[in-house]
Amino acid sequence: GLDYSDFGIKKHNKYLLKKIKFHKGNILDNQFFINEKFDVVYSKNFAEHVSNYYGFLKIVKSRLKKNGLLVLIVPNELNKFQLEYMRKNKIKKFEHSKFFAPIEHLRYFQPNTLVNSVKSIFKKMEIVSLMTSYPIEQFLLVDDSNYYKKRFFGKIAHKVRVGYMNNIFKQVNKNLVNYMEATAGIGIGRSIILIIKKND
Repeated sequence: GLDYSDFGIKKHNKYLLKKIKFHKGNILDNQFFINEKFDVVYSKNFAEHVSNYYGFLKIVKSRLKKNGLLVLIVPNELNKFQLEYMRKNKIKKFEHSKFFAPIEHLRYFQPNTLVNSVKSIFKKMEIVSLMTSYPIEQFLLVDDSNYYKKRFFGKIAHKVRVGYMNNIFKQVNKNLVNYMEATAGIGIGRSIILIIKKND
């Protein structure tokens, strides 16, 4: 595991410390686990924060073995439900608005833009899967469940999401994967999960 700070390793990853070897460092310096290549690189909720996103992808490519997998998870911004909410509420600008896109997000992704950005660096690659997670923004479509206007409903929406995902993940099979890939195809879902195989 790689984390930028001691705090991140000791506090957030405490339960993993006995099972996973962590290295403190900046991935953009490419100074971690020197001379090692990996079968899988897993990056969750990082790419939207990194200043040199394409530099990050180049380093990942250089550190993946042939046929290695990159699992990239990022927020699905400007998804269909968010766009509908913006239209109904006459919100003109998405970036750093009161409702969307925290200021610490330096980049915004949708399924197609994520794939295209990765393809620009990984010239020879195979998409193993492109999925999205539970579309929590569906609660914004009606005022009764709008967690921006009724802040208390955010906790309820989160509980619904967790309960839903825990329930459908009791049995992971092709139908579940098909469902999550279909939600990516129609542009809904809170997070994008892209899995690619490096072919060179």
